[in-house]
Amino acid sequence: MFAVIRIGGRKYRVRPNAVLKVDKLQAESGATVTFTDVLEVGSEGNLTIGSPVLADALVAATVLAQERPDEGDTAKKHRRNSRRQTATVLRVASITAGGKTFTAEPTATSPSAESAAVPGAGAISAGDIAVPAAALDATESAGVISGVDPTEVERAETDNTAPQE
Repeated sequence: MFAVIRIGGRKYRVRPNAVLKVDKLQAESGATVTFTDVLEVGSEGNLTIGSPVLADALVAATVLAQERPDEGDTAKKHRRNSRRQTATVLRVASITAGGKTFTAEPTATSPSAESAAVPGAGAISAGDIAVPAAALDATESAGVISGVDPTEVERAETDNTAPQE
């Protein structure tokens, strides 16, 4: 399922759960916005084109963030050389057309459920030793992985000297 919508004079082809960056919209982060300028809707070989828009179609999206891009490098040094357009980042929640609402298909299992179901997932192994990742802090994990004593790793981090081998 896809839809072509018009936002700020530009056309965007969107699907449920798609993330897109558009010109700034007057909405807070986390707010839901609805677009009624749906130009066409298509799914499974069917395409419905509006003239100019579809009357019974709309696209709902959630505002993820309002952001400004970084200033790019410029060839010449001028006092006011860069212009940064504020953008709104959206995630399409649903597409409604012809009385039907299409949302993103839910995933079968979440990544956290998979790691809980698989024994030994999230463990660091060094040779024959398997240590759970949650049981280690940064220095111990570096020592287990590199084979260096953790006290030498701590000393190297504080003294800025490499451990002697």
